[in-house]
Amino acid sequence: FRMGLSSLLLVVSIVHSVQSQVSRGPCHIQSNSLACTRNGYFEMNQCSSRDCFCVSANSGVIAEETRTGDAHKVPSCSKCHLFLREIFSSGLSLSSTAYVPVCDNKNGDFKAIQCHPARKECWCVDTKTGEEIKGSRKPSTNNEILQCAPSTGGKNGRFPTALNGKKIEYPVARETCKKTVDRGQTCSGKKPKIMYYFDIKHANCFPFEYLGCGGNENRYSSKKECHSTCNLMDMFSCSGLVESKGQCGAPKLPPPPPPLPGQSPQSTQKPKPECPDGYRCQMGAFSGFCCPSEVEDFYNKEYNPTCPNGSKPHMDNNGDWDEIRLGTSCSHNFCPSNKKCQQGSLFAYCC
Repeated sequence: FRMGLSSLLLVVSIVHSVQSQVSRGPCHIQSNSLACTRNGYFEMNQCSSRDCFCVSANSGVIAEETRTGDAHKVPSCSKCHLFLREIFSSGLSLSSTAYVPVCDNKNGDFKAIQCHPARKECWCVDTKTGEEIKGSRKPSTNNEILQCAPSTGGKNGRFPTALNGKKIEYPVARETCKKTVDRGQTCSGKKPKIMYYFDIKHANCFPFEYLGCGGNENRYSSKKECHSTCNLMDMFSCSGLVESKGQCGAPKLPPPPPPLPGQSPQSTQKPKPECPDGYRCQMGAFSGFCCPSEVEDFYNKEYNPTCPNGSKPHMDNNGDWDEIRLGTSCSHNFCPSNKKCQQGSLFAYCC
């Protein structure tokens, strides 16, 4: 793991904040069956009898999507986890004024909002690298809510700003379709297989490796079954579930009839644009919505990725057409064995 210059400087500043050696660290105190380092912090890679997973070295918080489903398979940990391991590897106690990054409990990435309690400041970061988003730092004492859009992969390295705005609540046919993906656990007599779950965040179905036992009801044998079970008929929204600026695509009125002999033709006004600037009409089955153009372009790009060597990702034949096999996370192990998973800004794909 190679740290960038900013990461190295952060570690140096933290080391300068060191006060004393830890005799009993948080791992010893919590005594929650997780493996501890000799200095009293949590080992980054942890294993149970069922699987292995990544945790934050200082808190032991598990990143649930790093679970491998196999007690002999080493998990892939995030840069945030690696960074915390670097900080706490010496087992030295940090002063109360030191900044320590916080990793999320999903896949272990940096949380989008990071704060320095001593300085009473918060800022947005790139969730993959931890790099601060320029111009986002604000005092945490003025009751202003800091909103951070996801910070990789969009225009100039940022997601479209509209993705940070208000979202609609997408209705589904069954409440179980709102459950998060659960790979279950391995068990005798059952082999892992690819199944599909409905992702409420993107209002779409994605593949994941189901390990054989357990899990929840949000899993289906095919993408078609997933869609027919969870999607309401003719339901449609803007990409990213962002709010639209009204409806569009209404049936056009026929032009006026030609003038009778001796009459002047009727004047026709130039039709007004259906959508405001920065929005375009995205059509559903019968009508459309005015959706942010930047968001639609961004999602279109993410739904059609290219492999690092310029080739097309692995595709599946769904009967009537071929489509790219897209997942939401490489940790879901949905790629064929001869393909390598690539994590994009929104989706993962197989190359």
